[in-house]
Amino acid sequence: MLRLRANGSVRPRKVTYMIDGQLAGQDTLVIENGDSIIFADLDGTVLIEHTRPASGVKYVGNGRPRGRRPRTLETSPMS
Repeated sequence: MLRLRANGSVRPRKVTYMIDGQLAGQDTLVIENGDSIIFADLDGTVLIEHTRPASGVKYVGNGRPRGRRPRTLETSPMS
């Protein structure tokens, strides 16, 4: 079990994995199973799953673009 950093990343075995910035500070379970590594919350919900990176790789992103999430453009109920 590891705690997510302020930017939503975790660093098991000297490789930084980006999970989700909105989950910063929460505990996460790290499950290593052969060639895959799974990150889950304490309820067992899988947050993200990766294959083990090649040797020499020090960062694995989450596949999302950098920055804040886009705002949802919902119409107002007053419209």
